[in-house]
Amino acid sequence: MPENPNQPRDDDAVLGGKNPAPIGSVVLGGLEGVKMRLAIAPTVEQKVAALSEALKYGLAGLDLVIQALQDSSQQVCDTASSLLQKQRHPKADLALRAYRVQQLPKRYAAGERDFKKLDLYGAKLSETNLSQANLSEANLRGADLRQADLSRALVRETDLSRADLNRADLSRADLYGANLSRAKLNDANLSRANLSWANLSDANLMGANLSDVNLSNANLSDANLCGANLSSAKLSGADLSGAIYNAETRFTKGFSPKNSGAVYSN
Repeated sequence: MPENPNQPRDDDAVLGGKNPAPIGSVVLGGLEGVKMRLAIAPTVEQKVAALSEALKYGLAGLDLVIQALQDSSQQVCDTASSLLQKQRHPKADLALRAYRVQQLPKRYAAGERDFKKLDLYGAKLSETNLSQANLSEANLRGADLRQADLSRALVRETDLSRADLNRADLSRADLYGANLSRAKLNDANLSRANLSWANLSDANLMGANLSDVNLSNANLSDANLCGANLSSAKLSGADLSGAIYNAETRFTKGFSPKNSGAVYSN
């Protein structure tokens, strides 16, 4: 009969109770041995060593590494995260995404600001303070950022398509080349933000504050601008074809939305 790698070998010693084995003693082998060490190892170093061994046991071992993301030791969590990044397995990807979202507010509170290229797809970050954070080239597609503080943040070429940014503070944020297509920006504060070359096609900007915004060469096609404030906004080269505006929409003095392809709505 073939040997089961998840079970102890004949020459393994089986640990009884929950007391750690003395240093240098024979310990339980196989997956059960790894599980035991991750649960009761007296030192962080022993847990870290067990994590590397866990991946030898397929999906069962992968589950142990995923569970280690919730360990009380940050070193163990970081090691588990590093190992999972190399696995290229859907289960590992989902666990890492959830871990990044969980860690983001903690890292920010600890003074970290560089979150460039972070994968935060679908993240639940409503009311989160990310003021002055660097989220350039990050994946925030479909993220929940309602009432989040992104003022003065670097959000260059970031994917925010279909994100919910209702009532978010994006004042003075740098959103150059960002993808905000189909994003919800109702009543959002974008005053003095840089949105040049940004994609805002089909975005909902009802009631948004876009005063003094740089929208040069931005794509606003089919966007909803009803009630939005675009006073003093720079719109040179912007595409407003099919964008909807109403009597409450305020544009830069002298700017003709109709001549730019926008459609008036009663």
